[in-house]
Amino acid sequence: MKRRIISLLLVLAIAAAVMTACAAPAAENPGTSESPAAEGTATAPADGEVKTVINLALSENITKLDPHDIFNFPVFTACWMMYDTLISTDHEGNYNPCLATEWTKSEDGLVWTFKLRDDVKFQNGEDFDSADVVTTFQRLIDNPDLTCSMTYWPYLESVTAIDQYTAEINLSEPFGPAELAFSNTWIIPHDAWEADGEKLWTEQKAVGTGPWQLVEWVDGQYTHFSKFAESWDAYDTTLTDVYLRHILEPATAINGQLSGEIDAYLATGGAARDMLSMYTGTENKIEMVNAENGTFHYIQFQCKDGALFSDQRMREAFSLAIDRQSLVDYVLGAGQVPNGFLPIGALGYDESMPGYEYNVEKAKALLAEAGYDGQEFTIYTHTGIPMGKALLVAIQDMLTQAGFNAKIEPVEVSALNNIRAEGTYDVFLASNNHVNGDPYAHINQRILGDNHHSNYKDDVLMQLIEDSNKAVDPTERAALISQMNQRMSETFAPNITTDQMEACYPINYGVTGLQLYKEGFINARYVNWDPSLVK
Repeated sequence: MKRRIISLLLVLAIAAAVMTACAAPAAENPGTSESPAAEGTATAPADGEVKTVINLALSENITKLDPHDIFNFPVFTACWMMYDTLISTDHEGNYNPCLATEWTKSEDGLVWTFKLRDDVKFQNGEDFDSADVVTTFQRLIDNPDLTCSMTYWPYLESVTAIDQYTAEINLSEPFGPAELAFSNTWIIPHDAWEADGEKLWTEQKAVGTGPWQLVEWVDGQYTHFSKFAESWDAYDTTLTDVYLRHILEPATAINGQLSGEIDAYLATGGAARDMLSMYTGTENKIEMVNAENGTFHYIQFQCKDGALFSDQRMREAFSLAIDRQSLVDYVLGAGQVPNGFLPIGALGYDESMPGYEYNVEKAKALLAEAGYDGQEFTIYTHTGIPMGKALLVAIQDMLTQAGFNAKIEPVEVSALNNIRAEGTYDVFLASNNHVNGDPYAHINQRILGDNHHSNYKDDVLMQLIEDSNKAVDPTERAALISQMNQRMSETFAPNITTDQMEACYPINYGVTGLQLYKEGFINARYVNWDPSLVK
């Protein structure tokens, strides 16, 4: 079917939203009492001048400091600054030593043994050893509702200190993505945990072994780190302080960068392309860094008995009404359309699988067959979702043309977290990505574990996920995940994908060391300043 051109009403609505955003004054940061030029912010140094403070603008707030209970992208960025894991990933599918110098697993895959570094200190002066590994993994065993436990450790059974610098971790089942899980489990200090417990996070006493230590987190404004010179992973830099500035309004962040108060704008999924014209004339000061990006937007349906979208015909009609290519072309301005739930390049992605169909007439027929009577429903998103509101305006228009009666409601991230935790939604739009291109975290946390309470029941789908967890052969595991993707595409549940983003990050010349991973995460652990690159 010939693709429908987005309606004039939709174009005008999006244009109005963009014009409003562009007119926003730089001094207004929603949810804060300070502008980006708050404490610690310095204007750009003159050519060749030593820079000691870097300000990085992020498009979302941090929700909490607990490294084992992460809910959004900026917390990953913060954790990489200050914490370490036993092994690390290059985000290309390879794993390297970190706090562990070497590791082995038993033939049956149940026992993992780690030899630890003997030259590591925490930021509070504690020496790192096997007691810290025991404390970390025992916490996950004792608290299965933590995000890290629920996402990465379904088969974690026990942890033992063999000696001061050897730790052993036992699993109850073979676990295909075990190395992925180890590379996403940050180590916390035994003594500090024994003394303060949850106060490490609630009273901002968090300490790790990384090159940056927490100074202060001001909710909705900034997270401030100072250099930890005694870190085993310290690197040569003139920087003494890094601020992650949480600026939800794109125009505010861009104006802050144009005025010299922000050194890089690292929005989740990249800067909105319809606002890049604000950078006209800055080509000698700010580089537009285009990066491969696995960030995708997805829809989740409430599927409990009696819910509007418990009927597969309603979910299929919803999907049929969405012109995904128009979303990419006219709303995002760049990107791709995956052929199923998995983003392009993810483990298990099958390019030969038929893609989502766009067919408004078929959607109308399904609505009639399902007996839909025009009942209003709400689609939520949160204000930190990249292009979330613009996408919902477009999707609402597309759904209306198919006969749906949808209301859209962007809310703060904390509000959406509460709505999802309670399962009190019809539909929500969110974004996500997969570390190392591996969908393990999403499918276990959000589908098998159902932490966002879709209440979707499908024994076939759940068994495919469980089987993929236990498959230690990479080829077998990829095949199982591909079957899972096919199953989700056939049932349109609990998630459907709308698009895959292409990222553009405006970064000042002179800023180096930022790691822009292809799946969409941003690691500022090795951020640096090179005055010779300033034009």
